[in-house]
Parts: sequence; C-alpha cells; structure tokens
Amino acid sequence: MRITRPIKIILITLATATLVALVVAGNITRNNSIVRGVQVTIDYGGHETLILEEELKDLLEEKMPWIMEQTVKEIDRKGIRDTLEQSPFIEHVEVSISMGCRIIINAVQRRPIVRIFRGNEEYYLDAHGKRVPLSEHGSFDVLVANGALKRGESVETVWKMAHYLDEHKEYGCLFDQLYMDDAGEVVLVPKVGEHVVLVGDIDDLDNKMAHLVRFYRKAMPIVGWEKYSQVSLKYRGQVICTKRQ
Repeated sequence: MRITRPIKIILITLATATLVALVVAGNITRNNSIVRGVQVTIDYGGHETLILEEELKDLLEEKMPWIMEQTVKEIDRKGIRDTLEQSPFIEHVEVSISMGCRIIINAVQRRPIVRIFRGNEEYYLDAHGKRVPLSEHGSFDVLVANGALKRGESVETVWKMAHYLDEHKEYGCLFDQLYMDDAGEVVLVPKVGEHVVLVGDIDDLDNKMAHLVRFYRKAMPIVGWEKYSQVSLKYRGQVICTKRQ
C-alpha cells in the first residue's frame, strides 16, 4: 500500500513526539534517582603528583557527606566545585552527572613554578602566584628561591621573576636558584659556571636576559666560565663582570 505524503508527516510527527516523551520521562526518572557514586579524575599535566584522586574524593565526602543520599536533581554542582577548589593543590574543578547517576569530577592540579625557602617556611608558588604546600607524594623540580625574603613585596618580586623564567623557557633553563640579597635585589644562580647573575630589579627583563645570553654566547667560550664571580645586568644596556679573586 502506498503511503501518501500527509500520512508520512503524521507518522514522523508521532514518532518525534514519542521520542521526546521517552526522553522527558527518562530525565524525570534520572533526576529523581539517588546518586550512585563519585568518580574523580585529576589532570596532572604530565607532572609530579601532589594529591591523589582518592584524597580529593575523601575531601568531598568529609565536607559534603550528605551528597550520597541526595537525588540527582538535588546535587549542588557549584557547591562541589567550590569545596574541592579549596584544596591548595587543585586549580580548577568541573562537575557533571553521568547517565548512570554518578557524580563525575574532573580536576586540574596546580603547577608550581618556584619553591620558596623563607625562614622556617617552605612551600611552592604556582603559575598564578597561589601558595601550594609541599606534598608527601612527590616534589616539583623547579627554581629554588631563598635569601632575604619577607612577606609581601619581596615574595611577589620572586614570583614575578620565576613567572618570567617559566614563560621564557630559553632563559629559565639557564638557572636553578634565585635569591634576594639584603638590598632587595634579585640574584640568579646559573646551572653552569661558578658565577652569579645580579639582575637588580625586575624591570626591562627582556633586554637584560637578551644581553646576558649574547654575553654567554660570545664572551664565555673565549674567557672561560670560571673567570668571573659575578655578572651584573643591573644597569640598562650593560653587562658588568667581576673577576674572581
């Protein structure tokens, strides 16, 4: 039997309405279902582990123990996100609910860029300047900072220098230590040679680093890496060297 066009339209309309009704009914059932578990995944960015996925799950269960008794529609996703982002190891959290009524948590671990030694304190600063405690699970091989560090401005200066070196890998790979001298000036310790690099303030870093690299490439292979005790970039456009005694 040949199906006419009007009948085709009616059949398609009925099929669509049925599908919509099934989806709506399914969503209603799902929204009224009790949560069936929590799944936590942490993106470590290929770096060392500072917090375990199980620890983040335990934190959620400690701070929000009632969620396992709630229905899907009662779940406060923003509350979960805000709670887990209070962890000093976690930068960002996304929360969703699976079709199987499980809470899916995808978190991103913070990435330290400098390790601070200040008096009896020891901690990291991440790429956003946030403080990150040390972890029993692993440690980051990053720039080490010490010296005359005080709260506030001097620590901020250290972070800005570390952030610059982190963003400019061609310079950052040259150094493994930073310290603040008593005059409040930044000093870098290179991985190669027995000298230190006096940066001074952290203004005009592009030019300072460019002059240093140029000096390294042209002068150091000729005079030797052991000749100088200090290379100063403190004065604009100049590289001033102090001979080793």
